[in-house]
Amino acid sequence: MKALNKRLKRDFKENIGRYGSIIILLIVVIGLISAFFTVGNSAKHTYQTTEAKSNIEDGQFIVEEAIEDSFIQTLEDDYNMTLYQDYYIDYIKDTITYRIYNTRDQVNKATIYQGYLPSKDNEIALDRIFCMNQGLAINDIITINNQDFIISGFVALSDYSSLFKNNTDLMMDTHTFSVAIVSDAGFKLLNQETITYKYSYVFNQDNLSEKKQRETASDLATTLYKQGITLSSILVSFDNQGIVFFIEDMGSDVPMMMALYGIFVVIIGFVFSIIIRSTVESEASMIGTLLASGYSKFQLMEHYLTLPVFVTCIGVIVGNICANTFMIDVFRTVYYSAYSLAPMQFHLNYVMVAFTSLLPIGLIIIINGSYLFRVLGMTPLRFLRKDLRKHKKRKYRKLPNVSFMNRFRLRVIIQNKASFIVLFAGIFFASFLLMFSLGLTPMFRNFIDEINKSSIPNYQYILKKPIEYQQVEKFNLVSLEFDNYYTSDMMEISIYGIENDSNFYPEIDTTKNGIYLSEGVLKKTNKKIGDSITFYHPYLENKYQFEIVGICDYPSSLVGFISREYFNRSFDKSEDYFSGYFSDQELDIDEKDRSTVITKEDVAAAGQQAISTFSQMTPLLMIASILVYLVVLFILSKVVIDRNALNMSYLKIFGYTNKEVRNVYLTSTLLVVALSLFISLPFIYVGLICVFEFVFMGLNSYIKFNIPMYLYIEIVAIGFVTYFAINLLHVRRINKIDMNDALKDRE
Repeated sequence: MKALNKRLKRDFKENIGRYGSIIILLIVVIGLISAFFTVGNSAKHTYQTTEAKSNIEDGQFIVEEAIEDSFIQTLEDDYNMTLYQDYYIDYIKDTITYRIYNTRDQVNKATIYQGYLPSKDNEIALDRIFCMNQGLAINDIITINNQDFIISGFVALSDYSSLFKNNTDLMMDTHTFSVAIVSDAGFKLLNQETITYKYSYVFNQDNLSEKKQRETASDLATTLYKQGITLSSILVSFDNQGIVFFIEDMGSDVPMMMALYGIFVVIIGFVFSIIIRSTVESEASMIGTLLASGYSKFQLMEHYLTLPVFVTCIGVIVGNICANTFMIDVFRTVYYSAYSLAPMQFHLNYVMVAFTSLLPIGLIIIINGSYLFRVLGMTPLRFLRKDLRKHKKRKYRKLPNVSFMNRFRLRVIIQNKASFIVLFAGIFFASFLLMFSLGLTPMFRNFIDEINKSSIPNYQYILKKPIEYQQVEKFNLVSLEFDNYYTSDMMEISIYGIENDSNFYPEIDTTKNGIYLSEGVLKKTNKKIGDSITFYHPYLENKYQFEIVGICDYPSSLVGFISREYFNRSFDKSEDYFSGYFSDQELDIDEKDRSTVITKEDVAAAGQQAISTFSQMTPLLMIASILVYLVVLFILSKVVIDRNALNMSYLKIFGYTNKEVRNVYLTSTLLVVALSLFISLPFIYVGLICVFEFVFMGLNSYIKFNIPMYLYIEIVAIGFVTYFAINLLHVRRINKIDMNDALKDRE
């Protein structure tokens, strides 16, 4: 074996381009995947550590007025919990909203990222990501409520690890929304009439089940209603987007990345299989001689597996080293530009290091070992005769009546079908990744355009109490829940009661005693017009059933529309009850009288935030995709050329020029590449629909799948450009094939 293994070094040097490209691809992909797992594990550990130190809430509720201390004590005793006043004030300046808390030293404590917590009445600490996006620095001055505040530090709040202004928002808002901390004295300088009375609670008993916590929240809501307290919202931590979105996002990212990595490794495994198959066929006589000389098939299996395993090990080792040195900064930047986390300390995920290391090595051994075990079981005589095909009756393939050169090309494709099948798989995988990375931004831009073109009012004022305002349109509003048909999760829906002959929704026939639903609700409930749908009160046990009579134009959100009259009858309201106003113009309504203002820009901002978040992943996916294109095309087309080098030499002897020989073999590869690119497009389309439906189905909103046609053209163009770039290398290779090769072949 020592004498035989001396060939390995020579083989590696002679095919350094082939093996080097695989090593580079392995280093990049394993580096990115391993770095992703390391940063994800470290971010999760940081989040959980911060959560434990900050005494994060188990739930919260918001009421219209402050609750008396005696009743708070009653609630604490009855529900075995500790209640904390967690009041805040939303201050809106232009398009920016500051959610200002006073010193949080008991619950949901702030973590300092840089600087210090406010101690003076003119100091304020803001969220780190918001300041980064707005270009704010420590010691800068911002004006709130006509008071100048000095930024004393950057903070991360455990209940705002994801900056959701409203729990039903599609995406975090890191550009126009920030949480803030001021001192008790500083809080008193703000407009006290706009305080939101939020109470956070922590159970005294640890490890209560999710079901028990939800039941307790429901009972708590009922108790508050019976006491005559107006409850605006109640939320358990499991449903709080600001708390759970990061963990849920990690939970969906990890399986997806593992699946993509598994597909990539399988493709690399089959690429090696094609290489080994080509090597065995070209060295059949030598293998027959070795078997006849006493070498066992297991010794030869070890020999032919050594180089693929060695190359894979280099890629694995170097990839993991790169991942845990400088590549982690790539994903750290991605996470810290999207999530408000405490300073991260890196923790190596040994399980994922083992996964990224052992999976490629194991699959390379299994895929290639199974082929070698089968083929090396043949007799030495069959190897000496180069008779490596299965003995079965072969059906004659009658080729079409075309020119000799075209029939020759077809024969080349048929003889190398295994290589071309793997080539198709590689092109499909790379095209899928590329389309996924390029398609996100146009999809969200289309989402924004649909919102801007829709009839959504420019302003929706939700009032704390009814206030008459002339020449504007009233509406009613209630938040209910429905059952997601696909995930079995409860999702929130806003039911609007609108005026007859509404100026904003003229397409809705309010004379029908039924409900118009947005397309997103119909998709998530698997319902259609004419069906009945049941909604549930989020706090009480009330159920409301409606007949679906139509679809309303309300992009992105999960909403329903009925007439105001039908609304008040259905929800036991007085005839003149209303919740707010629709308006295309800004109204002069005092802050103390309004609960929320929703603008069309607020809805569209979610799409812009999504573009900002996902755009950071686009370059990484593009690099991985183009590398797969380059390596798979280069290696497999080179294998085809190497396997047919002798035939090319014969063609040159028969008088064919280098250009004509290139046209035969490179055009064959070009045909396969072109067919692979075009055939893969419908499969990519179906695959993307499945992926995006899986990703977006659990969101409390709806994004329509839409990939513009120019992206399909772009994918095909990138594939052809990649092929022609590699083609230049193969032109040189074919030109170097000598006619003497055929004359030297004695068989």
